[in-house]
Amino acid sequence: ENLINEAMFRTRCCIPCIIQSYDSVNNTVECQPAVRERIINEDGTIQYVQLPLLINVPVVFPGSANFDIKFPLSKNDECLVFFSDLSIDNFWQKGSVQNPVEVRRHDLSDGMAIPCMMSMPRRKVKPKASIVVDGNGEITFKGKFGSFTGTQIYRSINTHVHEYATATGTSTTSGPK
Repeated sequence: ENLINEAMFRTRCCIPCIIQSYDSVNNTVECQPAVRERIINEDGTIQYVQLPLLINVPVVFPGSANFDIKFPLSKNDECLVFFSDLSIDNFWQKGSVQNPVEVRRHDLSDGMAIPCMMSMPRRKVKPKASIVVDGNGEITFKGKFGSFTGTQIYRSINTHVHEYATATGTSTTSGPK
């Protein structure tokens, strides 16, 4: 039972973290685990230990070869770091199918970060920009220039006209075709 408990204790799945820095060129973060680890000492006393700073953690933004979504990350933003079953070093450097460089499982060095606002205080912070999709599929974009919906964009694109000068005055285009 002690061996099983020890193995489970050393298995990393995921942990909320606080971003300390973001490298947009390499798309990595340095982040501090936000929950301390509870240790029971041999004498039965309980101690809480801060896990080490996680460095060069790849950031997972949604994307594919044809489309991706990226946004700026700042110090103190939150993220969820999950840990790979196997070493990710070769895959991260080379892509495609790779052999692991080391025999390790669920290791702190094999984390990947998903940026998010998890804690209740952070969820109350109003972001500078957002995209919201409602239950009917309507998309609303909010930013420093206000708020507009996908429907408003569609109507604007499909009904706009241009005025232009002619020899006899001005004229208006008939709209997009």
